Amino acid sequence: MTFSYSALLECIICSSFFALLLCLFVRGYGKSYLSAKCILICVIAIGVRCLLPFEFFYTRTLISKSILPTIQCIGELTTPLLNISVIKLIWFIWLCVAIIKFSLICYSQQRYEMLLNALPSSKYTTIMSALLKEKGIHGNIKLVEVPWPMIPSITGFKCPKIVIPNTIKENDLYYILLHELEHYRQHDLYILAGLQFLCVAYWWNPIFYILKKYAMKMLEFRVDNCLTENFSEEQKLDYLQSVLNVLKCSNKSSPYKNLNLCFSENCLGLHQRFECILNGSSKKISISLIAMIGGLFFLSTITVIEPYSIREEDAANTYELPAGSYIIETSQNTYEVYTENNTYVFTLTNIENLTNIPIYKPGDDKSQN
Repeated sequence: MTFSYSALLECIICSSFFALLLCLFVRGYGKSYLSAKCILICVIAIGVRCLLPFEFFYTRTLISKSILPTIQCIGELTTPLLNISVIKLIWFIWLCVAIIKFSLICYSQQRYEMLLNALPSSKYTTIMSALLKEKGIHGNIKLVEVPWPMIPSITGFKCPKIVIPNTIKENDLYYILLHELEHYRQHDLYILAGLQFLCVAYWWNPIFYILKKYAMKMLEFRVDNCLTENFSEEQKLDYLQSVLNVLKCSNKSSPYKNLNLCFSENCLGLHQRFECILNGSSKKISISLIAMIGGLFFLSTITVIEPYSIREEDAANTYELPAGSYIIETSQNTYEVYTENNTYVFTLTNIENLTNIPIYKPGDDKSQN
């Protein structure tokens, strides 16, 4: 694999197009046959493509003689105050902002986990232990109560914690813990971390923030579907009532929410969640959508468009042959070059690099003209 600016540009354009295409699919998810799992697979594929701005062994190069050379010339211009090229300045700003955003997220998460570690375990720990045993989940998950209103959530990779407000009602606690433990069982925190890293790496691209929003929505839909598929109608109504109770009592999420998965949020489409839970949501994985994203993923790596450029000292001694030119091999082992209208151009002694021009030997029809 080889990194190049052209491969990076193509990666950004293709990934943004894929993300926009997927967002259009997800926007109509409430009335769609697509499953949340299918959409998450596509999101992961787009994320992987974003992180692979390389030319592969099978990649073929196409030449751009107008747009990319112009962009290249602009990128090579020197800024008057800093005395560096425009492309290096863009790289510097891109990298600096990404590092700052990544550092702030890590710092915020570390502070939040230190705060949670200082709090005692919840009085509902026995209920949590019973649920872990019931679901066959092996792991040291801590249940923490906080003394401020917030939406219950799960956070932490090395030492995961389920965080609930101390005002939570016991009849809502069961469904809240089930929901957050399903996030843990499905490894959704790692998907969230990948989405967050994508938004950090491409902080200037709004399409990836939209993609993250819809992917978070799909994570909640998938958990809802997994939990309620065997629920009775009464249990489904109790589950939905718990969602509403949490929103009423905890009208804001945690301020440290970059790497948290919350039980319910208004921005995640409550109407669609309720409709999917009550009416059932299709679990059908769209093979056509996955095949389309996979095909586009592969096609986006087959070719890379490079700007056509030539050094000034070489341009003076370079001649570009027009279309239809051909070569005639002479009896002296030299090669005469002609244009399409049989006009002689020059004679060569070596034609190793002229692979796309037809060559005629003495006695061929072309050589007799």
